[in-house]
Amino acid sequence: YTVTDYDPIYFPSADLTAKYDFVMTTEVVEHLMDPLSAFTLFDNLISASQPNGLIGIMTQFRQTSTPIKPNQPDDEPPYSSSKIHPWLPPNNEGEESTFARWQYKRDETHIMFYSPRTWQYVSERFGWN
Repeated sequence: YTVTDYDPIYFPSADLTAKYDFVMTTEVVEHLMDPLSAFTLFDNLISASQPNGLIGIMTQFRQTSTPIKPNQPDDEPPYSSSKIHPWLPPNNEGEESTFARWQYKRDETHIMFYSPRTWQYVSERFGWN
């Protein structure tokens, strides 16, 4: 397999007009000031490639004390106030305190945070499965 690295600072010479079978980002999207443009670029990098081209995006989901179902309407309350994500300690401190304790947001270069609902929206917008 041929692998092409791209980073606007460290590997800026990648051909962003080429088509790829697989595009992968690891711990990148939380640093983007304009994620929609980046997602459009990712989509363009694979769209004219193989019909089964893949995009892999890795980031941590924003932690919340009340999980939200990906297809949940905005006016429907989360599952139940008594249920929390298994990686969070039980607390009665509320949503803002849960976010405040989240170590991932402490990195000053992390400027965008995502949830399962965000990825559902992005995948539907671009036709990603």
